[in-house]
Amino acid sequence: LIDGDTKISMSITILRYLGRKNGLVPTCPTQLLRCELLEQQLFDMRIGFSRICYNVQDFEKLKAEHVADKLPGQMEMLSKFLGDRKWANGEEITYVDFLLYEILDIHRLYQADCLDKNENLKDYC
Repeated sequence: LIDGDTKISMSITILRYLGRKNGLVPTCPTQLLRCELLEQQLFDMRIGFSRICYNVQDFEKLKAEHVADKLPGQMEMLSKFLGDRKWANGEEITYVDFLLYEILDIHRLYQADCLDKNENLKDYC
């Protein structure tokens, strides 16, 4: 991203920068903490997912294990975190909502029924 004299190359840093610039970062410390917690959880999920996708030799085996053992728990955790909120932090969209949508969308492509047990995640997407 090039924004005037500002040059940024890391995706999360770009997202945070754009969020601050456009009022999508909470000013309340409690709400900011909630966003940061979710951001890091989604980062962990992305790392685990990437390890599966880039392991060409064992992809099918790793995917089957992930779908059976980890993915349902991850979706349940995100569902509980979101609760009945419209957005990750309540009624106002924040930068972390873009990350959450991306992770949910990627996982829907990976395993089409992964959101089926969590109606609020399906509604979110």
